[in-house]
Amino acid sequence: MRKHGLFEVNMLEGSLSKNILLFALPLMATNILQFIYSAADMIVLGKFSGTHALAAVGATGSTYNIIINVFIGLATGVAVVVAQQIGADDRKGLSDTVHTAGTVSVIIGIFVCILGLFLSPIILKAVGTPADIFDDAVLYLRVMFAGIPALVVYNFGASILRSVGDSRRPFYYLAFSGALNVVLNLFFVLGFDMSVDGVALATIISQYASAVLVWVHLMRTGECYYFHIKEARIVKKQLWDIIRIGVPTGLQSALFSLSNLLIQSAINSFGTNYIAASTTANNIENICYTTMAAMGQAVLVFCGQNVGAGNIKRLKNIYLESLAVTLGVGVIISGVCMLFDRSLLGLFTNDAAVVEIGLKRLAVIVPFYFICGFYECGSGACRGTGYALFPMIGALFGICFFRVIWLYTAFSWSPTFETLVSVYPVSWAITFVILSVMFAVFYHLLGKRQAQN
Repeated sequence: MRKHGLFEVNMLEGSLSKNILLFALPLMATNILQFIYSAADMIVLGKFSGTHALAAVGATGSTYNIIINVFIGLATGVAVVVAQQIGADDRKGLSDTVHTAGTVSVIIGIFVCILGLFLSPIILKAVGTPADIFDDAVLYLRVMFAGIPALVVYNFGASILRSVGDSRRPFYYLAFSGALNVVLNLFFVLGFDMSVDGVALATIISQYASAVLVWVHLMRTGECYYFHIKEARIVKKQLWDIIRIGVPTGLQSALFSLSNLLIQSAINSFGTNYIAASTTANNIENICYTTMAAMGQAVLVFCGQNVGAGNIKRLKNIYLESLAVTLGVGVIISGVCMLFDRSLLGLFTNDAAVVEIGLKRLAVIVPFYFICGFYECGSGACRGTGYALFPMIGALFGICFFRVIWLYTAFSWSPTFETLVSVYPVSWAITFVILSVMFAVFYHLLGKRQAQN
């Protein structure tokens, strides 16, 4: 069995709750730093450029997320494949996967960047972006698409590191780039009197910095998961394994974002203040979401390594103990956000009307974010077993279809802002139940297959 380095958590042995938390904490910190990318944009814009600039960035959020979630899904495919190969101590397969992932990330990042530059105005027009913020929204989205190659490359590289048990280095690299983003935001907006273009430029420069740091480490490491640029290649088997797991995951995330895009369209109908308020509140919610998503990422890697090592019986305990840890973390982080809700919203805007609308949204969503964490754990556990298609179908129903149904039933009957945003916690609960049932089935199938072998 491979020795674990200083930064790596042993997922095959030892206390599960302790190791899950130790692995998840740097993930939470990393995700929060990623949140700081957008939060820094919002704070600078809200304070120095006004509500219209804030709304312009907010109007692009759902559109941009559809694109990036596809590639985060593919990165999840990389994570599962690498984790299973680490568990099985398959060094040749691991090398093929790392070099395939590095090569593919560059190719698809450049392709989507070019595509996004041309399609940005068409997409924003299709979702009903108000005319008074349309030009700024297009400008912001186009600059952000220029950073897509870095975003894809970073996520693929970070997935490799996390899957070998190292969740700390991605945190350190993002800590540096996050600080750089904040400094550059102030530099461009205050120093050069830029607006949405300035904060977007600061973000993509920071993204390229984090991408370079991750892959420089992978090229210099002496471990079995090193990347050598002269050996860059695409191995069909590894590519297929990444696609088999990553595409359903990415498609699921994209469809989630599509359902959110429909909700964003409904929010747009309330006017600019509601768009700005949702954008602002969403930044607070992201503090909760990023911690919950970290738990799902941790469960995915733990399950992946143990499936590769043949420790099938350990999967049940991984899932149950991760839910207990998630409940504790979720209650704490939601409580903090609700306690300081008005102060946190005040960081992003000076507009009292926007703050009041934001408080309404937070009151409906934030107390229930532990349910989102349960859903993330269920999703991560299912994907970690190697079954990606069926969880996608289950989540597709629980999140996407249900949210569309909600828009045409509950929201149609009671067309209020509170009714609209209530769809989030309800859809999380439904999806958690579906994924838990699926995990129980996959656990049984894996145990049966192991017994037969």
